[in-house]
Amino acid sequence: AVVVLLCNGALSLADSLQLPAGGALLVATTTHGAWLHPPRQEGLREVQHAGRGTTWVGPLLPLRAGGGGGGGGAARVAGVPEVASSSSAELAAARFAAAGLGAVVEGGGQTSRRLWLKLAANAVLNPLTALWNVRNGEVLRRPDGRRIAADVCAEIAQVCAAAPPAAATPSPSARELEAFVEDCASENADNWSSMHQDLHHGRRTEVEHLNGWVARRARELGTRAEANDALAEQMRRAEAAKGQTG
Repeated sequence: AVVVLLCNGALSLADSLQLPAGGALLVATTTHGAWLHPPRQEGLREVQHAGRGTTWVGPLLPLRAGGGGGGGGAARVAGVPEVASSSSAELAAARFAAAGLGAVVEGGGQTSRRLWLKLAANAVLNPLTALWNVRNGEVLRRPDGRRIAADVCAEIAQVCAAAPPAAATPSPSARELEAFVEDCASENADNWSSMHQDLHHGRRTEVEHLNGWVARRARELGTRAEANDALAEQMRRAEAAKGQTG
């Protein structure tokens, strides 16, 4: 079996994932933007493709320095040989292409680096769009948005540098993370983020796998991620105010 993980917070989820016997675990990241329209009739939902981006797919490598969460989950993920996963990635990319969403296949080091870039975009745009009730493109138009983005990216770069992927690929700098956030905000300017949609429809958000994970991992590494911690706490309060329970 080939399992493709295509979701926000993949670095956090990797801490607890286990592979099925003989299975291959891949991770995909995408900058496509989409959101669900309200249902027009029972059982019918329309998806709005609000921003065309790029999708990348490849094997998931463990983090150095023991992985996050203390559970050793990343080591289990490492059990898939990169050669086998690369072959599986080609198959997954073909499936994406058949749906009109062609994917670029990358090696493990590139994939891991891509996850940190995507984490930065999600950790900036998702909570701010939810808290401010705006679309992606509005966030970096605001001075507060640009300031928070810089702080969030600096903290993510620090955490990544302290526990980089188990590969020779260089960790992304704070400026590289910021540039990726800017690209995502531009490509998906008219999109409502997943966190915005979840908060405003009474669902629990993924903030614990984004800003919350960055803050927890920073503490494990003996440092702090105050901007990420603050956004996670604001989202927890916003969820509580709307009565989210699951």
